Amino acid sequence: MVPDGTTFAGSSQLKTFPDRSSWKFTWLVSEFGIGNDDKFDMCLPTHIGNGNFLLAGNNGNLGRMSGGDNWWSWGAYNHITSEVRIDPISPSTSPVAFSYQIVSPVAVTSEKGTQDPSEFAGTDYQFDRILIPGWWGNGDNSNFDALYDNVYIAVGENARARIVLTDNEIFQDSTSAITLPAESWTDSRIEINAELLPDNEVHFIHIVDSNGNMTSNGYKLCPRCANPPTPTIQ
Repeated sequence: MVPDGTTFAGSSQLKTFPDRSSWKFTWLVSEFGIGNDDKFDMCLPTHIGNGNFLLAGNNGNLGRMSGGDNWWSWGAYNHITSEVRIDPISPSTSPVAFSYQIVSPVAVTSEKGTQDPSEFAGTDYQFDRILIPGWWGNGDNSNFDALYDNVYIAVGENARARIVLTDNEIFQDSTSAITLPAESWTDSRIEINAELLPDNEVHFIHIVDSNGNMTSNGYKLCPRCANPPTPTIQ
């Protein structure tokens, strides 16, 4: 979030994207290979100027995101979910899969695709750490004071599986989102910690499975309603 009264990284004006590269929100890296070297790195995403965002690093690009003017919300959280999937068996010959999803008061947008592994030739095709925030600089950062919240990281075969809490039964009509960690997850039952649920509004739980498929409609939760449902999905 860029709070009211503060500026985007690199900008001297409120509610304005600067015309230069200024902010890498998160940065996946192999060791600390953030330069143009033999180590894989990927920013998720990086702002390259004028509201343009890429899923890219110093050793190759995955793709361009929708322009910030289409989804960025000033003074509110922009919930960004992104994925990089490198084939563990043949990383240098199999396509590198990627996806992103954004939920904000302005819009819900998403995209997925693949990139030819040759884009990252010469790297080690792996990452073992993530920098949050990745980097900011260039331009005027005297009034830059971004907030990060609800940071959720998952790795492994089931990394896509997650629980997303939004403000609408229809995910595409949502204006806010929170990713919740599961207390337990089996084929027939998912449990979450009720203490993590906001208690001031009606919310809807959306489930994403390990293949990236989301439930068609959200499951209603209303902590302040009479006889609120137990946050368990079967």
